[in-house]
Amino acid sequence: MWKATVSQSMGMVSQLYQRTQGNFLHGGASCADWGNRKGGQRKPRRGPFPSMGRKDTEEEPTMEIKQLDKATYSGKKFTARYWTKGYYDIRPADCGFCIEYVPFETEVPKSFEDEFFGEWLDEPVAYGAFEGEKLLGYVEGAPENWNRRFRISNLCVFDDSARRRGIGSALMQTILAEAVQSGARMAVLETQSCNENAIAFYRKNGFEIIGFDLYAYSNTDPERHEVRLEMGKKLEENLRKK
Repeated sequence: MWKATVSQSMGMVSQLYQRTQGNFLHGGASCADWGNRKGGQRKPRRGPFPSMGRKDTEEEPTMEIKQLDKATYSGKKFTARYWTKGYYDIRPADCGFCIEYVPFETEVPKSFEDEFFGEWLDEPVAYGAFEGEKLLGYVEGAPENWNRRFRISNLCVFDDSARRRGIGSALMQTILAEAVQSGARMAVLETQSCNENAIAFYRKNGFEIIGFDLYAYSNTDPERHEVRLEMGKKLEENLRKK
């Protein structure tokens, strides 16, 4: 068991997360049961984006990043699913908090319900990754103007067959560019202590653990191994701005 004070825990936690293994899920979720698959209204910001692992003689599908139209997608629901091999146990201790990686006996499926353009977001923006009319994944975020941060509220690749093609990374770079353009000093997001693949993906993209909440979702989050983790990335382009 690893015991540390709060300050030591947050300073050492990056070393602990290097134990994360498994396939990246590009945001940690596989989504299904979502609504209308029409594209957005703006021209793609990035693309084409070639698929990987195909023969040169095959015609490669074109992937485009398009801004999603809020009127079209707002309120449409989907189910996010992912698998995890373990969790990070975070609990109070005499010296502060204990943080310990605990593997599950077998890989565990997780899922939760969500929707596009949640009502709790102020001035949200979302982008989708498309092949033709098919929506492969999306990312969503909104500025937190009161403290000059930009919150990434969702990043999801819908189809398992679309994984390992750089779709999650392309979506992340798109929303980070949006965050920089908004003038934010930092991009922030949340994930759960059991979503080790999402944690690894976010760390790969420059995010670090900046806090946690033991009871963000319910009074049994520690027992369910779904403690909220807050992650953040300083936006160097805007650090000198007041």
